[in-house]
Amino acid sequence: MRSPRDDRDTEHMARQKPSPFLMAAAVLTIFDPEEIRPVGQLSEAQLKESFQELIAKSVVNYDRDANPIWSLRGDVRRHVLERLKDRKVIMSCLRANPRRYRNSLQKMLERYLAGQAPPVSEQNSYQLSDTLQVIDWLGGIIPGVPKTEEIQQRMEREALIATLRYLVDDHFRGRTEKLDTIRRYVGVLKPASLASGLAKHLRNLFKGDMRPPLLIYGPGGIGKSTLLAKSILEHSVDVQGEPTPFAYLDLDRPSLLAREPLTLLAEVAKQLAAQFPSNRTNFLATSNSILKELTRVARAIPQMTPTADLNQWRVNDIVRNNLLDEFGSLLSSAAGMGKPLLLVIDTFERLQFRSHDHVENLWDFLKALQVRVPKLRTVIAGRAPLDPQRGLDAEQDRLDEFDFPAALSYLKSYGIGEQTKMVRVIEQVGRNPLSLRLAVEVIKAEPEGSELIPARLNENLVQGILYRRILRHIKDEDVRKLAHPGLILRRIDAGLIQHVLAAPCGIDVLDEERAQELFRKLRSEVSVVGPSADGSLSHRPELRLLMLKLLWTDEPARTEDIQRRAIEFYKDREDPVSRAEEIYHRLAIGEDPKTVSPRWIPGVEQYLVGPWDELPARAQIYLASRTNFELDEKAWKRADLESGERRAARRAEDFLARGVPERALSVTREIKKRSPASPLGEIEARAFFALGDFEKARRSIRDASIGYSRDGKAIPIDILLLDSDLDQKIRLVESPEAKVRSFREAARHYKGDVRLLKMGLNVLASFDTEASRPPTAETSSRELTRLKLKLSPAETLARSLDGARQELLIELAECIRNTKPESLEADPELSRCLFAEIGSANPTLALDLIKKSGMGSELVSYVLPDLVQLLTLWETKLSAQTSSAGTLSNLAGLSRSGSYRQTWSNYLGDRRSDEVAQLLDQLLERREMPADVLSQLSELVKTALRRRKRFGIVS
Repeated sequence: MRSPRDDRDTEHMARQKPSPFLMAAAVLTIFDPEEIRPVGQLSEAQLKESFQELIAKSVVNYDRDANPIWSLRGDVRRHVLERLKDRKVIMSCLRANPRRYRNSLQKMLERYLAGQAPPVSEQNSYQLSDTLQVIDWLGGIIPGVPKTEEIQQRMEREALIATLRYLVDDHFRGRTEKLDTIRRYVGVLKPASLASGLAKHLRNLFKGDMRPPLLIYGPGGIGKSTLLAKSILEHSVDVQGEPTPFAYLDLDRPSLLAREPLTLLAEVAKQLAAQFPSNRTNFLATSNSILKELTRVARAIPQMTPTADLNQWRVNDIVRNNLLDEFGSLLSSAAGMGKPLLLVIDTFERLQFRSHDHVENLWDFLKALQVRVPKLRTVIAGRAPLDPQRGLDAEQDRLDEFDFPAALSYLKSYGIGEQTKMVRVIEQVGRNPLSLRLAVEVIKAEPEGSELIPARLNENLVQGILYRRILRHIKDEDVRKLAHPGLILRRIDAGLIQHVLAAPCGIDVLDEERAQELFRKLRSEVSVVGPSADGSLSHRPELRLLMLKLLWTDEPARTEDIQRRAIEFYKDREDPVSRAEEIYHRLAIGEDPKTVSPRWIPGVEQYLVGPWDELPARAQIYLASRTNFELDEKAWKRADLESGERRAARRAEDFLARGVPERALSVTREIKKRSPASPLGEIEARAFFALGDFEKARRSIRDASIGYSRDGKAIPIDILLLDSDLDQKIRLVESPEAKVRSFREAARHYKGDVRLLKMGLNVLASFDTEASRPPTAETSSRELTRLKLKLSPAETLARSLDGARQELLIELAECIRNTKPESLEADPELSRCLFAEIGSANPTLALDLIKKSGMGSELVSYVLPDLVQLLTLWETKLSAQTSSAGTLSNLAGLSRSGSYRQTWSNYLGDRRSDEVAQLLDQLLERREMPADVLSQLSELVKTALRRRKRFGIVS
C-alpha cells in the first residue's frame, strides 16, 4: 500500500530532474549498490544525497544463495523514464554503467531502448515475458513499445506450443517418411519426397474434403508424441500468408473426459482463440457455452447410481448437435480459417484402455464434427491399432524404431564422439529412441566407459541395464538408495521418506528437516523422477514399468517391505489420494480384491488410473471393473463373477446414459450366472422402464430385491426409488399401509438421504392414482375390512388411502428434517413438490421449504390468474393485524385502486411471470403468511405442477 510519503516523492520527482543515481538505476533491471555509477557530475554532497535517495526508493530481494538483489521501485523507475523521455538521453544513462549485469530482462530492456527489439511475432515465451515487464516501464514513453494486449495474446499462443517445442528440442532426427504421411494427409505442406508429392496430388484429385482420422501407433518410447509435436510446429508456421489452425489434445489430461467428447471441443475452441486474436471473443464464447452445458449436466452426478462413475453422463443429443453446429458456423466464418483444422489427439491408448465403447463414441463425435468442418484433419497417436472387428474408418500407420542413418544422426546431435563409437552404441542398444536416450545419459556419466552392455540383448533388458547404470551415477549415496528400491512407491514426499523408506532403504532420517533435505536432492535427479501435480515426486512414466520389473527381480523382500510400510502409512487416512495408494499397494502385494473392496471410497477412481501392467492379473481385473477401464477379452475371461458383473454394469450404464436401453439389455444378458446381489438386476429394471415395459421392470426389481435379501444386504435405495417410480405407472403391488411400512423402513436405513424425499413423493402420487381405480380381487384384505364395517368398496379404499397418506406425510416431514439443507437448496424443484404436498399438514416446515426454493417463474406462469385470490386473502388478513404501511401492496410499491382484489388484478394483468415470482419471494421473506393462506398457496403450487405435467414446460 502506498503511503503519503510515496505520493510526495512522486510529486517531487515530477517537478525536479531525476537525481544521478536514480537515472542510472532506471535503466538497470538490478544493480549492486557498491558497483552502480551515477549519471553526470555533481558535488560530493549532492551525490551522497542522490545515493541515499536511491537506497530509499529501491527494493531488495534474495536469490537462492541468500545474496541480495537490488532494483529500483517500479513506480519510481517509470517516473524517472518519463522525465528523461528522449531515447538518446536514456541510452546515455546506460553508458554510465558498462559493467552492468546483463540478464535476459536487461537485454530486452536495452533492445527496446535502442529500438532494436525483435518483432512480437518472433519472440519466444521467455522473451514475451520480459517484454511484458518492459511495457510496464516504457509503454507510452518511447515509440516502438507494443501494447500489453498484443503481448498477452501472443503469450497465449506461445503457451500452446511451448510443450511441443520441449518435446521436439534440438535433437529431432529422421522420421521424414512419417512426416510426409502427415503432410499428405493434412494437405497444406509439400511432402519432402517426389513420390509423396505425387501421392498427395492423386489423393486430392480423387477424394473430397472429408477424410477419416489418421492413427499413428507404436510401442511406448518409440517417439509418437515427438513426431506429432514436430508436425504441429511445421504447420503452425505461416505458410502462404497464414498458419494452419491446430489443437493439441492429450487424453492424459483429466479435464478431457473420455465419456463426453464435448470436453475436447471446448478445449479446441479455447486453443483457436489463442491462435486467432481477431476471432478470440467468439471462440471463447463458444468454449464457455460448451463448458456451461457440461457443468449443468455434471450437477446430476451425485444422484447417479453407484455403478456409474464421474464419466457416466452425457449431454443431450439435441444440445450436442446445436453446440457442434455453433462451432462449425464459427469456424467457417472466422477470419483466417481457410485452411484445414489440424486436430491432434495424443495418448489415445488411454481411451482404448478405458473402453471400446468410448472409442466408438469418440469416432461418432469425430464424424459429426467432420460434417460441420469438412476440412477437419484428425491425427491420433496410440500404442495399438484399432480393433478390426469394430469396423472404425481410419487410416493407420505404424511407427517403428529409427532407421540406421536417423539413429546415427540422433547420437551425433548429442556429440557422442567419432562415428565408430556411435555405430558401436547402435549395435549394442539398438535403434529404439528410448534406448538411445538412456545410452546418451550413461555415456555422459561414464565418458571413459568402453562397453554399454555385454552384448545385444532383448530391448527391455537393454533398457534395464542402461537404467541401472544411470542409477549408479546419482551422486548422493542416500538419494541413490531412495531411488532404488524406494521408487516402488508411486509417489514420494518427505513424509514417506521419513516414515516408510528410511528403514528399508538403510538411511538415517532422524527428523523432518533431514527428510525434506533428501526430498530436495531427489527432486534434482531429473533423469529418474519428475514432479506430480500435488508436489510429490514420481518416476518418469516411460521408465516406471521397466524399473518395477528390475525392483521385483533385484530386491523382492525389500520391495514388499516398502509396500507393507506404505499400507500402514496410508491406512488411517481418509482422503482419496491416500486411500488410492493404500489400495494400490495392497493389490500389488497380492491381497485378495474381496478384502480390498471395503477400503474403497468415492473419489479414489481418478487416482487409480491404469494401465496396471505392473500389477497381478487378478488386481488388474478388479481395478478395471471398478474404474471403468478396459482390458483385453482374454483377461476378462479369467475374471471372477463379481468383477465381470461390475464390468457389464458399467458398460450397460454407459448405454443407458446414451439413451439406448436396448444395448444396455444386450450387455446384461451376456452374463448368465449372477451373484445374489448383482447390480445387473437394477440396470435391467431401468432399461425396461426406459422402454416403457413396466411389468418387466417390476419383475426385475423383485428379483433384484430377493437377491439382496438372500445375500443379507439391504436393498439399495436406487432400487427402492425406481420401484416407487413404477408405482406411478402401474397398480401398487402392496397395500397402501404396506407401502408406508416399506417407506418407514427405508427412512430408518437411509436416514438423511435426499432420495427418500423423492420416494415419498412418488408413493403419494401413486396413492392418488390408486384412489381412482375400483378394487379388484387382489385387495382381499381390503375386502375383508369392507365386510366387517359394511362399507362400500370405494369407501373402504378411500379410508385406507387416507390413513396411509396421513402416516406417510408424518414420515415425509421427519425425512425433510433429517435431510441436509444444502441438499434441498441444490434441488429447488424437489422443495417445491414437497411444499405442495405438506403445505396444509405441516405449515412451519412447508414455509421454510418454499422460502429456500422460491416459487419459480415457470410455476407462477401456470397459476398467474389464480394468484389474485391468494394475494387478496393474504392482504386482507394482514390489514386486519397491522397498519397500511405493513400491507403487501405497500411493500410492492402499489397504490390502492379500489379494493384489494382490484389492486392485485391490475398489477398481475401486465406483469411477467418472473417479476411476479420475484415479488412473491420477497413477500414470503418479509411478511407473515397465515396458515390458511399457506394452505391455499400449496394447493396453487400443486395445481401448477399438475398443469405443467399435462401441458409441458413453458419456455
